[in-house]
Amino acid sequence: RQRDFMNNKLNSISKFNERAEDDREEAYIRIQNENTNLINECNFLRKEKHIITNKIGLLEKQARDLAKELNESYLDQFRTKDAKRGLSNELGQSKG
Repeated sequence: RQRDFMNNKLNSISKFNERAEDDREEAYIRIQNENTNLINECNFLRKEKHIITNKIGLLEKQARDLAKELNESYLDQFRTKDAKRGLSNELGQSKG
């Protein structure tokens, strides 16, 4: 009778242990898959950051070039007016 009880107890513990091992294995695989997905997402985000950083650099350069061009255009307006005034002053003085 005691031997039957011990056999039943041993079988019960063995089944519990098998279930625990299966649960551990499933948890391990799930965590491993989650880590793989996170690594893939991090790599994707790094590439995206690199692309966006390059685009920002290009846009900043274009903005600087455009600002420089506008500034030069603005200054050219005054240079042209000053040149016309100088020419008219020279013409006025040569007439007199």
